Amino acid sequence: MSEFNTFEEYKLFIEDTSKMTDRRQLLTSTYVTVNSIILASIGFILKDYKQEIQVIVFVLVCSLVLAGILMSLLWNNLILKYKKLIQLRMKHLRAMENSSGMKGSIRMYHLEDELYPPEDKEDHPKKSQGFSVQETKLPMYFIAIYIIFIICFIISQSVKLI
Repeated sequence: MSEFNTFEEYKLFIEDTSKMTDRRQLLTSTYVTVNSIILASIGFILKDYKQEIQVIVFVLVCSLVLAGILMSLLWNNLILKYKKLIQLRMKHLRAMENSSGMKGSIRMYHLEDELYPPEDKEDHPKKSQGFSVQETKLPMYFIAIYIIFIICFIISQSVKLI
């Protein structure tokens, strides 16, 4: 039976955590692109808006807004799932740094905690907002844009009918 190598396991954990972080960032880029396409589509539909096709335009715009809101909610949910998975890995990386197999090594994740405290430590004096907290604001901004837009759109359509 081969000897267990804590450092090799540590390296694999770091690599896996890095890949997961990359996937989370790709997820954000993808959903920003999807929401941008939806907003551009709405703009394109309204650019050549004609009174004769008011019902069709209304249905199309409302459908796109609903799709955008649903996409943003899904995006937010996925960010929160990635956040939990990455936090789990970070917790284990910190524990591995404390193990006897890593004695004498630089405890990088502990050093990072001093600069940017983990989000799950409420009592930490230097508590900061992590990337996940900031990332979850982005889908909420898109949802706010969609809600404000649909309210204004409905009001403008109501005014045209009067």
